[in-house]
Amino acid sequence: MERLTERHAGVAVIKDKSRQKDAMEALARYEETGLTPEEIMDGKMLTGWIPVEDRLPEESLNSVIGWDEYRKRCCFVQYYCGRWILGNDVDSVKITAWMPLPEPYTEQTKGSETT
Repeated sequence: MERLTERHAGVAVIKDKSRQKDAMEALARYEETGLTPEEIMDGKMLTGWIPVEDRLPEESLNSVIGWDEYRKRCCFVQYYCGRWILGNDVDSVKITAWMPLPEPYTEQTKGSETT
């Protein structure tokens, strides 16, 4: 990862002021993980699993991946109105950890390659 900041007299500053937008975008992506630097270094960022006692997802009908302790498997669930929802089932799951869904697949342009 390219570093966009450096420290001067103990204060973090953006190295190249013309890259301020890039630095702000990188900060926003980091903040969206919801993890502290300690949690990232502790390996939570590597697995992606977030224990529910640490943090719950935003309440939404958007799915997340949850670990269901009852079924001992991953499943797509929503966290809405303070409850976990699996399909049409409410409260029939025991989610102990969750992770956001990955970005959707998009076919990459192959540039100048020909097939």
